[in-house]
Amino acid sequence: MLEDLRWLSAGFCLHPEFMSIRGGSWRPCRFAAGFLYLRHRRHGVCLFDTGYSDHFQTETRSFPNQLYARLMPPRFEGADRACEQLRRLGIAPQDVRSIIVSHFHADHIAGLRDFPKASIVCAEPAYAAMRRARGLRGLLQGLLPGLMPDDSDARVRFIESFDAVALPPPLAAFGHGRDIIGDRSVLAVDLPGHGVAQIGLFIPETSNGPLLLAADAAWSLEAVKNLLPPPRLVTALLGDSKTYLSTLAKLHKLHHAAPEVTIRPAHCRLEQAVAA
Repeated sequence: MLEDLRWLSAGFCLHPEFMSIRGGSWRPCRFAAGFLYLRHRRHGVCLFDTGYSDHFQTETRSFPNQLYARLMPPRFEGADRACEQLRRLGIAPQDVRSIIVSHFHADHIAGLRDFPKASIVCAEPAYAAMRRARGLRGLLQGLLPGLMPDDSDARVRFIESFDAVALPPPLAAFGHGRDIIGDRSVLAVDLPGHGVAQIGLFIPETSNGPLLLAADAAWSLEAVKNLLPPPRLVTALLGDSKTYLSTLAKLHKLHHAAPEVTIRPAHCRLEQAVAA
């Protein structure tokens, strides 16, 4: 049973609107590096992604990784790090039991090193791509291997090893879920097209109804509502355009067919707490 559930963000980037929505303006928009904190009565504390941390600055000091920071400079302070926000909630970094990783772009995993005891839950192809990433080629995929904990091989758990369960009818188009905790309260869902083997998180029961964390399958709720993908160049650079459009179309259909399901992309500007 979930006891607490909060949507937070660890830093943000500013990008022109047109980079996230076709036909958007040159107006700079704030894209929060969102992450979820949840506490389960039996499983303990779990995160979905981590947002930014100062490890990003360390990893992008030299060429070629410094290109990443120049193209997408994050804005955050030490107090914004996920580990510091959890400390203010009375949770020590070593108390985080697991971190579910949507995909391995830096704005989603830069805080992994701040949680030394957490297992790293992810899709096996996504982890394999991160481990293969080298130099400029890896950078072009948005991957910075130095952000991974040194002992990540010992701590990783692949979602493919968790039980597959049926999703409720409104989400049937997304296939099955993976039962992360073992009581069907937290289900990993395939959301391919951005990065490698991206996953989202479906939480069937909160006080506000079902919640689907959509990671970067869309960069705003507006994109989901109105079926507005980023420019094809952006989706091609960061994944596979055809697959991305297919996943976005499924989210669009879900939003209109089942409005009781809250869909939250990772970079929504709005921050809110959601009660378990």
